[in-house]
Amino acid sequence: MYSLYLSLVFLVIVITLLIATFMFQERYLVFRGYMIIPTPNGYDYVLIPYRVIWGPPLYLLLIFMALTIMNAVTRAHWLDLQVVIMVRHRHALNENPLITVKAILRSVGVYYVEEDSSLSVGNARVLMDDGKLVLIKTNGKSIERREVSIEDAIAELVRTGLRNSPIMSQASEYEEE
Repeated sequence: MYSLYLSLVFLVIVITLLIATFMFQERYLVFRGYMIIPTPNGYDYVLIPYRVIWGPPLYLLLIFMALTIMNAVTRAHWLDLQVVIMVRHRHALNENPLITVKAILRSVGVYYVEEDSSLSVGNARVLMDDGKLVLIKTNGKSIERREVSIEDAIAELVRTGLRNSPIMSQASEYEEE
């Protein structure tokens, strides 16, 4: 919600600056069809046709303001690209997906338990089975088991970790090392 207010303030400031710029040009730089050009000795009046032109820079500014407002309202949920790029980069460096999942969980600050080639967070567990990631969730009496991608495994473990367990602080992370 704070980002929405911040972007609305930004929008008001930009619109105010645009209006002030046009008012300044109309009031001080144009007189009866002449452009007023300041010089070291005073002013020169030059007959130049003066028109306000709404060019590409203004349209680009309006487009960027609309994107800023959309990002503030939706909290930029449509920009999940950075997380996917980070996961794929780490996965490219590590051939074992569990190492990638563990690194992401550590960087996000979610507690996990590492067991025999598996990672557990709350009631969700990810393990390697025939070279594929398998997510096992226990909900009371039922057990759900499905094959998932590395992004889905990370999302599910982070979601479960944020619901069920406290988040690691940087101090507790350094205490372990």
